[in-house]
Amino acid sequence: MQGRLTSFLHMARLGGGLGHFCYSKVMRTSGAHLLMTLALLPALHCGGEGATTNSAGSSGSSGTGASSGTSGTGASSGTSGTTVPEDYVGRWSVSGTDARGAYVGEVEVRPGSDGLRFLRSIRYAGAKVEDGRELHVAWTGAARRTGPLALALDVSLDPRGFIAKRGSLTRSLSDGVIAVAATVRTDQGAVRARYTASGASWEEGWERPLPLPVDALLSAQRTNRPAHDPPTAIFAAAAQAQFGSYRALPEVAPYASRPEFKAAIHFIVDDPTDYDFYRKNSDAIRVWNKPLDGISIQEAKLRADAFRWSLADKAARFGADLESKFIDATGMVTEGGPESGPVLPSNDGALWTGTYLAAEAYRYQVTGDPAALAHARRTLDAILKLQEVTGDWTQFARTLRLAGGPADPRWHPGAGALAGYEWRSTGNNDMIKGVLYGQIVGYGLFCKSGNDPICARIRTNAKHIADDISTTIGSSDLYGAWIAAVVSDNVLERAKYRAKAESAWATQKLGIRAAPSMYEQGLADWSGLHLNFVSDTIALLLAREVDLGGDAQSVYRDVVRKSYANVKGLRLPMWELLAQSFGEPKDATATSDAKWILRELPFPKPMANINHAVRPDFCVSPYPRNAWKNDWTTSDRVRSLHSFPYYEVPADDYYWKEHMEFDGDTEHWVLPGTDYVHLYWFARKEGIFTGAE
Repeated sequence: MQGRLTSFLHMARLGGGLGHFCYSKVMRTSGAHLLMTLALLPALHCGGEGATTNSAGSSGSSGTGASSGTSGTGASSGTSGTTVPEDYVGRWSVSGTDARGAYVGEVEVRPGSDGLRFLRSIRYAGAKVEDGRELHVAWTGAARRTGPLALALDVSLDPRGFIAKRGSLTRSLSDGVIAVAATVRTDQGAVRARYTASGASWEEGWERPLPLPVDALLSAQRTNRPAHDPPTAIFAAAAQAQFGSYRALPEVAPYASRPEFKAAIHFIVDDPTDYDFYRKNSDAIRVWNKPLDGISIQEAKLRADAFRWSLADKAARFGADLESKFIDATGMVTEGGPESGPVLPSNDGALWTGTYLAAEAYRYQVTGDPAALAHARRTLDAILKLQEVTGDWTQFARTLRLAGGPADPRWHPGAGALAGYEWRSTGNNDMIKGVLYGQIVGYGLFCKSGNDPICARIRTNAKHIADDISTTIGSSDLYGAWIAAVVSDNVLERAKYRAKAESAWATQKLGIRAAPSMYEQGLADWSGLHLNFVSDTIALLLAREVDLGGDAQSVYRDVVRKSYANVKGLRLPMWELLAQSFGEPKDATATSDAKWILRELPFPKPMANINHAVRPDFCVSPYPRNAWKNDWTTSDRVRSLHSFPYYEVPADDYYWKEHMEFDGDTEHWVLPGTDYVHLYWFARKEGIFTGAE
């Protein structure tokens, strides 16, 4: 970090602000109104799916958390002798028909802290949407007594969520909230509700009232929690001076007068709503408090795609998806691509391929699946070719592709036997982590208990990292010598490289110990946090083999503990998992947090046009993303004040390198799940997950 941010950080430290945010470490990174669609439109065409026939069934409840209440003790009798609970308090079976079709379900009238609550969960008997799933609707609202055996119900449907566009359908801030009003009456012993919304009306029957159970029929569980304490006065003043040009940006200025913007406290949004529902109803989509159309159904689908699978099921699906779509002919992990076109090479191919290799190696260690071993061998071959393809051991490739790709000065023909390949230049400090990760994991899988032919290539390539790759383009005198010392099968070479690594360790370990990953007041190098996770994982794997100075393991464990303390609770599952690995005690809270974050990743990754700015309660952060780059006037650095659940954020080829994102269009784009499988199988290998999650 330098320039303006350096000055800002210096000022902030005077008031105990950013602390040690500016740091360095070997191998670490520097790092309008919407027409009523509801259930009132006939057989809406949503997401390419028309309505079809489906057998009826019960709606099911959320099954989680609730406020409790009791039914009224008095009773009134209809003319046929049917007993109606006082104020209709209780849980009822309901059925009706609206413009979309017939439905069944349940409603509940329940006492709340500010009067009667109304909860309604229904399932359409003849409507299927998206890829053939049942359509469910959840409403929550208020109820009030309007006379003997008469009740009024009020529900508000807000179309604005987090998807801005789907096909020709759009959302905007000017879209109005739709009011749904209903009356409930008992007539000749029959209880009926009549609903009115946007000029349309329909009725449903209420039957078989039961006393209220402890758990409510529906329970919305969305919460916001602060990610940090309020900024000090000195920090706030320094931020105002430092980021004035950012706050004047057209995308930011409209939010500058908002109280939450001024408060500058960032929030973490947790929302496990309907997790239990989707685990029990995997072929359902349930829309909450919204008019029914293609966007609201898609928003619910993304939540369903996250929660409908167990973690193990999701890992298997992402893994199969990777192998069928996202591993190219060179063995490299690709970036993804248009759903109707070819996938594209990834600019970060070395790193993502290294993490995929690790995922398959860990999967093989846990399951013994020979397919995992074969995938690991093929991917290791690709990692080794990153050095071999250049014809110059002082360089390594960021990624590979087959020869004949589009002309681009960053791509070069492969050398010698690898002339059928092309390689992308500018291998650097970030990409070498993928190379090192692949080599140490490959060594552990293929060489420690045998001498697979690929081991000779690992040893040769490791030596060239130590001897030939300059630290100016990504090598490290510590890590380069360390990997060579671990993988060598020659006693003299092993001793030579160990001595070199020990010397580097003696001079660098104090700096390493003093430079954990940092987060302060919503500021961090988010991509760097993932890179540091990979870097520390590599170091701990190496230290298991050669414990430099007798304390390399303890130093890096200490760094991991400090890093986790700094980033705890920020929805960064790699740190919650790493903090429990390598012999550290398992932490039930950290394990639970990591599981919930992985549960939030939809499979497949969202193909959606996401923009939370269509919501009236959205606010941007008062600080730019990657503030240390000082380029917010020329690059898009606007981010959210909130960190949203992963099923509400734009899809990414690797989620863990971004944070607090709120907009992005991947409506027709497919992306790999390397991020998911890597962490899942890491957790399985380290015994943090059991496979039953």
